[in-house]
Amino acid sequence: MDDASSTFQSATIGVVGLGLMGGSIIKALKRHGCSDLIGIDANQHIFQQARQEGLLHNEQNQVTDLLKDATLIILCLTPSETIKFVQTNHEKFRSGSVITDICGIKTSMLDQIQKHLRKDVDYVPAHPMAGREKGGFDYSQETLFDGCNYIITPLQTNREASIDLVRQLAHALGSSNVFLSSPEQHDHMITYTSQIPHVLSVVYMKEAAGRQPKSFSAGSYKDVSRVASIDGKMWSELFISNRNYLVPEIQLLKEKLSEVEQLIQNGDQANLENYLTEAASIKKELG
Repeated sequence: MDDASSTFQSATIGVVGLGLMGGSIIKALKRHGCSDLIGIDANQHIFQQARQEGLLHNEQNQVTDLLKDATLIILCLTPSETIKFVQTNHEKFRSGSVITDICGIKTSMLDQIQKHLRKDVDYVPAHPMAGREKGGFDYSQETLFDGCNYIITPLQTNREASIDLVRQLAHALGSSNVFLSSPEQHDHMITYTSQIPHVLSVVYMKEAAGRQPKSFSAGSYKDVSRVASIDGKMWSELFISNRNYLVPEIQLLKEKLSEVEQLIQNGDQANLENYLTEAASIKKELG
């Protein structure tokens, strides 16, 4: 048995929020051999499903019961809900426990969380790069994190042992690549790799209304439109929370679209061909 297996098979782990991500986390940890899993969610129907699947050692309705037992707590909530949960419950966390999260933005929430945490509780921010178009526990799956990138954005106050625990968690969930990043670098990069594609997709689908595209669509339509199946509440919060990085990227994208528009409008096939060929070459290089 490796160290990670030993650590998580004997630990009491709490998961707050049993939607797509939280549900997938408990399923992945159960597959990994974790037997002491505690879950909490406002939706009682989720508990019924989890019991039927034998996923949880203990389903708690009271936050206090979860926090006093768990040595590792994974917050699977939106950024605002994560902040609120810590602010409301910071006095109830078990001394020596480690808290982590799955939030898609970091810098705008860290100060609000740090100022409410006791020094004997270690919060290690993280972001597994995984998901599906549809949300909720019904769509959760134990393989969701298999092979994914897992980003940890440590704080200067984090203990090395706590960072290592979250690194082991990532591998236990199925991640094959774990990266350390500053919160600022994370938010800057995630703007380009995640948020801009979602912005493009939702704008594209807004323009598709009334066009009846299915009869004339193939792979391109599906590729561009896939991530438009979006949780409006969560993603609007992510976009606005990260607007200092996102807005400049949208402005740059508008400039690049204008460049292509002009090449097409001017009938400049030679330069348009060079533009497209260069883009294809970059895609080939970056994968």
